[in-house]
Amino acid sequence: MSHDDVLLEKIANHYLFYGSFYSDLGLYNGKMGMIIFFFHYARYTGNSLYEDFAGELLDDIYEDITDNISFSQLCEIGWGILYLLQQGFVEGNADEVLEIIDERIELQHSEYMNIMEHYLRFRGTLKQKIANSYSPSDIMQRIVVSTNVEKLSWQNGLKLIWDERVIYNNEQ
Repeated sequence: MSHDDVLLEKIANHYLFYGSFYSDLGLYNGKMGMIIFFFHYARYTGNSLYEDFAGELLDDIYEDITDNISFSQLCEIGWGILYLLQQGFVEGNADEVLEIIDERIELQHSEYMNIMEHYLRFRGTLKQKIANSYSPSDIMQRIVVSTNVEKLSWQNGLKLIWDERVIYNNEQ
């Protein structure tokens, strides 16, 4: 057995034992990356134990997809699944397999895209030294117009201060 094979076996054994405990579901530092490793290692060794384990981890990912998963992790999981489909490690229709991930990505994208667009526009105006074309009130309006603001939240406090400021400035 070569030095590389010994190292690979140690890596596989370590993640067989600890892999289920990882909370990061992503491709680069989490379970999705481990899944790809185990599918490749199963092919390399011809041992279906590793393929079975990769399948279990993939099932775990689907069970762990919640509203709290970041946009980045959702994209990483999606990329990983597309890779697994492309390489023939798993079978299925990509549209069906990725439906839940696509829905969550679309939901998060629509929530955050508007904020990103405003940031980039504001950033661009500052770069062009025309900051007056983008008013600070645009930013404040986005923050304080929120409809689901708890009474004791910082957002509500900011809204109260902003509303008071607007009323005060309009009276003068």
